[in-house]
Amino acid sequence: MEWQDVQSLGNKMLFLSHGASLLVEAVKEGMANKIYFPNFHGENGVFYSLDTGKYHSIVGNYSSTTPFNFVEQVSSTCTWIEAIYDDDHTTTGVFQDW
Repeated sequence: MEWQDVQSLGNKMLFLSHGASLLVEAVKEGMANKIYFPNFHGENGVFYSLDTGKYHSIVGNYSSTTPFNFVEQVSSTCTWIEAIYDDDHTTTGVFQDW
């Protein structure tokens, strides 16, 4: 097995933490091709965009090419919760922790 450089996730989103990871199809426009972390810049969650090659805050206008001043404000046993969309467009939560 060897590492491969990935330039794009296509229409997928990758969620990473110490205890779990999850790769899913983007459910909303603008969420694809991004890597989400349980880290914060100030009080805002952050993600890495493969389109821009930068880290961005979910709220606000923070962006940087390096993960400087990030704080992991959640437990190292983070659990990602995936919304499941039914035919009538309602959602139910499913725990993703393995």
